[in-house]
Amino acid sequence: MHPDMYPEGEYDLAGFAVGIVSREKLLDGSTATAGDVVIAVASSGLHSNGYSLARKVFEGSMQRTMFDSVPDLDTTVGEALLVPTRIYAASVAALLAAELPIRSLCHVTGGGMAGNLPRVLPDTLGARLDLGTYERPAIFEVLARGGPVDEYEMRNVFNLGVGLLVVVTRETADRALSVLAEAGERAWVIGEIVSVPAGTPFEARVTF
Repeated sequence: MHPDMYPEGEYDLAGFAVGIVSREKLLDGSTATAGDVVIAVASSGLHSNGYSLARKVFEGSMQRTMFDSVPDLDTTVGEALLVPTRIYAASVAALLAAELPIRSLCHVTGGGMAGNLPRVLPDTLGARLDLGTYERPAIFEVLARGGPVDEYEMRNVFNLGVGLLVVVTRETADRALSVLAEAGERAWVIGEIVSVPAGTPFEARVTF
C-alpha cells in the first residue's frame, strides 16, 4: 500500500470514526433521477490519495526531494503534499439543516470522480461532468507535466481539486450553492446526472 515508506519494524497506527443514522434519513442515492445537478466542492490538495504516484513523479521523474521548491507551487514539495485534507462535516450539516432534497453525497477519494460517484447512484444512472468548469489546482498540473502522467490516469488516481460531490435537484442547486458558500466552501455546478443502459460498466458510467 505504501511502498518505500516504512523501514522494517515500523508500522502505521490509524484511527477512524463510525457514525449512525436512522434508516429513513439515509442518503443512499436511491431518489436520484436523470437531470439532477452535480455540485463540486473544492479540495485542498491531494487529500491523502495518490501519494505513491506523486512521490514517483517528484522523486523519480522530477528528481526533487521533499525539501526542494517547485516554482509553480510557490512552496516545497513536502509542504505541498502535507496540506491537510478538508473535512466537510460542518458543510454537509448545513446542507441538511437547510432541508434541501439532497440526493446523495460522494467523497472523492482514490479512484477519482469516475471511481466514486457511481457508488452513490442507482445502476441505471451515471453522470456527465465538465472539468472545464473550474481551474485545476497547480499541484495537479505539476504532477501531470512532471511525470508525465496522462489525463486518464490523472482522473483515475487524483481528485483533481474536487473533494466532495453533492447531487441535488436542479430546482434547489442555487440554494445549495449558497448554503455551501455561507459554510466557507468553494462550490460550483460541475455536471448533471444522466440515464445509462442497464449493465453499463462501472467505469463507464461517468463521462467527461
